[in-house]
Amino acid sequence: MRRRFVLVGLLLLLAIGTAACFKVEQRLDLSKPDSAVITARLIVDKTYAGAEVDLFLQSLNLAVPGLRKTASFHRYEKGEAMPNVVYEWTGTPQDIDDLPFTLEQQDDGTYSFSYPLGPFEGFSDQTESDTVLLSVEVVLPREIDMANTTRVDGRTAHWDLRRADLSKGIRLRAITK
Repeated sequence: MRRRFVLVGLLLLLAIGTAACFKVEQRLDLSKPDSAVITARLIVDKTYAGAEVDLFLQSLNLAVPGLRKTASFHRYEKGEAMPNVVYEWTGTPQDIDDLPFTLEQQDDGTYSFSYPLGPFEGFSDQTESDTVLLSVEVVLPREIDMANTTRVDGRTAHWDLRRADLSKGIRLRAITK
């Protein structure tokens, strides 16, 4: 059930994110191997973030009861030169078995992370191929040895995904030391 809420939320944020000047960020804190804390952020150019977006997100919170029960919601502004409005959902610790990614401990104590995404369809014609649509940050229990991204810092890996990545589908992977 929680897996469905995570996927529905991600799909809704991606759909909104491709419509205008939006960015979607997802942070998966897997530092404790038996549970996950997921934070999802929708970052909107303040020009587009008005009462309509607020109303939609309030409706989303009402329409998906599991979202209200499993995550806290905050709205805040950041940035001065180019102000943005940030809509942020931070989940409570969840059993990792109920989520759409895997974190498996190997016999040697290392961990293997895998997160399949997409393929997603229906991107706006105005969505440029080099625009980052989704950023995913993952914190693992141990230092990362290899990942299919170049942005690795200690126990954290960061992927910036574009239209091509999401259209064809991609599997995010990381292996710890």
